[in-house]
Amino acid sequence: MKWPRVLFLILAIVYVLWGNRAYPGSLEQKRGSLPDLTQTDPEAEFNLLGYVMCGPVAVSNVLVWLSSQGYRDLVDLSADPFSDQVRLARKLASEEYMNTRFSKGGTRTADLLTGLEKYIVEKGFRNSRISYSGWNIHPERFSLGNPVPSLEELMDGLPPSAGMIINLGWYRYDLKKDTYHREGGHWVTLAGHGEGYMLVHDPAPWSGRHPSSHRVGLEKILHGLLDGGSGGLPRNAYGYYRIREGLPLPKKGIVGIIDGVVVIEMEVQFPGYSRQKGHILN
Repeated sequence: MKWPRVLFLILAIVYVLWGNRAYPGSLEQKRGSLPDLTQTDPEAEFNLLGYVMCGPVAVSNVLVWLSSQGYRDLVDLSADPFSDQVRLARKLASEEYMNTRFSKGGTRTADLLTGLEKYIVEKGFRNSRISYSGWNIHPERFSLGNPVPSLEELMDGLPPSAGMIINLGWYRYDLKKDTYHREGGHWVTLAGHGEGYMLVHDPAPWSGRHPSSHRVGLEKILHGLLDGGSGGLPRNAYGYYRIREGLPLPKKGIVGIIDGVVVIEMEVQFPGYSRQKGHILN
């Protein structure tokens, strides 16, 4: 065999192996080890059977995973990881943090952001960053400045020490008016992504009690209006992502739209430095 042909075959093999990497190594790890707690798991014994616990549970998935990836002080873990995560989710849902309430329909974006910030700061990770992109009302300090989430940019730019929680809106589409009317919302956890889709862990009971990654197909909305009683609506629907397939929905006729995303970027931990609660020692 001539050398040019050998070289071509080697390059072809390298190209195939590289091209089959659907997402960065950090997201491959998330797909395999990211928790997937169900908010209505009877063994968790959440208040109101857990029906409004999607926000704290989705966040707890990320925090527990980050704790297993080197940020051990972030979550108190024991030999019983299920009980540890349930305890964490309850703490996040409390009035002191995210103030999750049935009367509010669960966890508001602003409460989730401020409660998460409070928790991470209390754990001593003051150089971490929490960001939000979406239309829901939220404190300006978290804003990435874009009410239409740039999913490709956000997901492709996730460093190994980061996680993402996604806020879905449940809408009904009126074809005659070309309007999506929002009826509620939901929080899920990003577990990975590829071209045109994302992998999510969904805490909803209709997604099943056992851990599983949903491969969710997405498509951009090119026209129409997002409407509803929430602050921040109505607004142009152009550019938002609609779920095309892959994620169980709560009711027949519901359209799932990505209203916003929360990104948690933990501080980089350099070899050789030590940290005490509340500050970093150089």
